[in-house]
Amino acid sequence: MKGEEDDDETGQIEDAQAEVDEESRRAGERLGIEVTLHVRLKRLGGKLVLCGISERYMEAYRITKLDTILSIVKDEQ
Repeated sequence: MKGEEDDDETGQIEDAQAEVDEESRRAGERLGIEVTLHVRLKRLGGKLVLCGISERYMEAYRITKLDTILSIVKDEQ
């Protein structure tokens, strides 16, 4: 990332914003897939249990409050 003068309306450098948007998009897709699996399995009488989630993704679960909906365990049991 360079200290370029190409600022958008929020005052952030466009190149930096594009990097954040790509990472956010991937994280959002992952969360969306997991929620879809959770709903489908629950409808069929099953349960989705996530394990071995990195701290980086756990932060996303906490922010979105999905950690209160999805079953998340530290290690495979």
